[in-house]
Amino acid sequence: MKKLLSTILILLSIAVNAQTPMKEHNTDLKINGDIEYEFIHGVASTDSIAFTTGSVQNTYYKLNPTGADTLKEHEADGVLFPGDSIKILKAGDYLITCCLNLSTSGPNDKIRVKLYKNNAPYSTNSIGRWIINSDGSGSASETKTFIWYVDADANDYFSVRVANLTGARAVVLRDWKIYVEKKPE
Repeated sequence: MKKLLSTILILLSIAVNAQTPMKEHNTDLKINGDIEYEFIHGVASTDSIAFTTGSVQNTYYKLNPTGADTLKEHEADGVLFPGDSIKILKAGDYLITCCLNLSTSGPNDKIRVKLYKNNAPYSTNSIGRWIINSDGSGSASETKTFIWYVDADANDYFSVRVANLTGARAVVLRDWKIYVEKKPE
């Protein structure tokens, strides 16, 4: 009797499960609970350099060291680093993290840092802009980290620009590290 009851329960379970279709809501969520998605990201840097911008006060200069000092791509999946910018290959929401070591020849010069999209600045306060205080050495300053959250289309370019707000002195770039990551949808 136990064997017959067990067989009936097993057959009933198979019949019920066979008639209940499983719905797939998210193709990235696997049956074992793992989430799979394309991890679009990139890392680039240039270290121990002495790139100098122009010296007109309140003018934003693109950080574009050349030659051996250009941004060096360490890893890039779905983004490119064409020397002085980030090129987005797939539309979406992105996190851009930028670490800069900047200085001028004037102590306590205010250096404003902005992110540009396709060579145009974002409107004031739309994504954030920051200030670094120069130590006046022209060779070293405190490294600061900036974070921006941006919406990007395929083939958009992002670049970092700086301006000396205090005086007509050039800004000197010593170190630059940049990380970009597409946020999962």
